[in-house]
Amino acid sequence: LDSGGVSESTRVLLTWGKPNAKAEDPKTDSDGVAFHWDNLWATQQSDLRIENDGSCGTVAIAEDRLAYLRGDESEKGFRKRKSLLGAIVHSRAIYVGDPILDWPDVDYSAFKATHRDRDPVIYVGANDGALHGFSAKDGKEVIGYFPASLFDTGSSSGLHYFTNPDYKHHYLVDGTPAVSDAYIRTQLFGKREWRTVLVS
Repeated sequence: LDSGGVSESTRVLLTWGKPNAKAEDPKTDSDGVAFHWDNLWATQQSDLRIENDGSCGTVAIAEDRLAYLRGDESEKGFRKRKSLLGAIVHSRAIYVGDPILDWPDVDYSAFKATHRDRDPVIYVGANDGALHGFSAKDGKEVIGYFPASLFDTGSSSGLHYFTNPDYKHHYLVDGTPAVSDAYIRTQLFGKREWRTVLVS
């Protein structure tokens, strides 16, 4: 991430938030969305508005904080970073390339053939709050995911605290991902099909 060519405005960063403007209930209406202000639930936005003294700040401050989390290096009074990538402590890097399992299923054989040459990605959790995926070919980030469970308005928790100049290390996305091919239902009441699934 620090080798150049990274733009906070073009990085593919996701979270679990509002799927559309009409969504009303985070428990039933949530979906994977781009990590942008307008896609966040009010409770998630509240986390980003928390000031260093615990008071509720402006939307402008929250949007600056979100830009910081996306990789904006202007920092604007937030914690100084030595790297855009957070510390990788306990998470091991997991390589995901061609499907390689031997499930005795005709559909799985077709799935393997279809994805035989897919681009390999290395996934790893980092204590910047994101699960990162990097191209195994050139090392460039291809995706980052901020779990919704990290949003919190507590004084020393949540993503707002990560930007605090007085931040003391917390383990945020610190587990090792697990990957397998699975025959799953891809949408509610939809058909089952083979997918490669990563859980972290």
